[in-house]
Amino acid sequence: MSARASRSPRNRDPAGNLKQRSLRGGAIVLAAEGVRAVVVVGYLGTIARLLTPADFGVVAMSMAVLWVLVPLSTMGLSVAAVQTPDLTDEALNAVFWASLAFASVLALAAVLAAPLVGLLYRRPELVAITRVLSVVLLINGLAAAPSAILRRQLRFGVLSGLEFGSLVISAGAALLAAAAGLGHWSLVLHELTLHASIMAGAWVFCGWRPGAPGGAAVLGPLLDYGRPLTAFRVLESVRAQFDRFLVGMTVSPAALGSYTAASNLLLRIMRRMIGPVSGVAVSSLARLQEAPREFCDHYRLSVLWAMTLSLPVVSFVALEPDLVVVGLLGAQWTDAIPIFWILALGSPAVLLRPATNWVLQAIGRPDRQLRWAWVEVFTYLAAFLLAVRWGVLGIAAASTVVAYVTLVPRTVYSFRHSPVGARDLLTGIWRPVGAILLSGTAWVSLPLAVQTASPTVSLGLSILAFLAIYGSCWLLLPGGRREARDALRSTFSRGQVRE
Repeated sequence: MSARASRSPRNRDPAGNLKQRSLRGGAIVLAAEGVRAVVVVGYLGTIARLLTPADFGVVAMSMAVLWVLVPLSTMGLSVAAVQTPDLTDEALNAVFWASLAFASVLALAAVLAAPLVGLLYRRPELVAITRVLSVVLLINGLAAAPSAILRRQLRFGVLSGLEFGSLVISAGAALLAAAAGLGHWSLVLHELTLHASIMAGAWVFCGWRPGAPGGAAVLGPLLDYGRPLTAFRVLESVRAQFDRFLVGMTVSPAALGSYTAASNLLLRIMRRMIGPVSGVAVSSLARLQEAPREFCDHYRLSVLWAMTLSLPVVSFVALEPDLVVVGLLGAQWTDAIPIFWILALGSPAVLLRPATNWVLQAIGRPDRQLRWAWVEVFTYLAAFLLAVRWGVLGIAAASTVVAYVTLVPRTVYSFRHSPVGARDLLTGIWRPVGAILLSGTAWVSLPLAVQTASPTVSLGLSILAFLAIYGSCWLLLPGGRREARDALRSTFSRGQVRE
């Protein structure tokens, strides 16, 4: 490592025990997520009442095509910069300029190809929507380097603050636009302001400014790491968007709007709960590659808290889909209820997907991610094509079935040649799974859902009741109170942990 690289703040290894730092970082993010959840629920509930399912559907048509290109906008260079042990100024400059170049080319290509999107769906309004949304590609390229710096420094508090502030700004802008009668353009405005605000905040807090472009020799190793990761993410995007593409092509914008509302609501719930834990887990595990025992211990801890936080929420959704949809989105979205329920049944399997990715990303094996992605994407696409004859519900059912069918082989493949084994995963998930089985049984057996005149109030009180039952079951399982006490001590101990 050069002297200059060793002094750089982006390479500093903050003081403090890694477990303590991870738990404290997770606690900061969790606290931010609690406040953010209120904003998300308020935004979704309000915007869904101001717009129609067709408004959501027409924007989803453009995003189903355009979002496949998003991973290409940085070519995996941001993640490569986080994983590189010694990131020099020259390498970081190369990340910035290369990401900007890739993103600019893609944004221009999306603008030129926008008429093809309109022809594909036979909806001329998609030309303008696609051209405006293509700006997101450019924004992602600009955000690659500063975001990588913040993640290398484990500044999860800053990242959470940026995401929360951006959510507030984008939600406010979209709601004002919807109230002004701008229809689907309010959803487009939300996407633009969300990504632009995060990018601007990352530049403010990263403490770095680009210099001259790095040479090809510096960029080459970063691209070698980023290429398979980028291909993996493109395949993941194809898998994630192909169901929406089929619904948009074969049904109607309103049907796609209902499908998108149901799937987006679930995805947002899962990302809000497991996404922050994923960021902490990958960054921490990457620093334990040379310590297999500590790697496994930290992996089990990450899985435990990721599932503890996320599983009760998605389980409640599966138990009370009517209450969730009507309480959050309003009575005009009842067509989304069966879609929502079917997708919610597959949520536990979907939640375990990131836990397998953590291992491959932490040990630097994006090539293995890529090979598995080819298997999985063809499985999903084949299932969707077979199920499309049964319409929206058939596609939703196919998504749920394949999530469970691929779970075991995906886990076995991901853990090969890594310190982690199936026992580590089971050790991490048994407590939250056991607590869910107990609390879910109690919820179904007894009339515990709260009924009031307001569906939204009923939803809020019912969630609190379910979480209280789940938390009690979690603590009563063997070792539950000790596990919670250890986490609290590590999180709130007086040891200095710098950001």
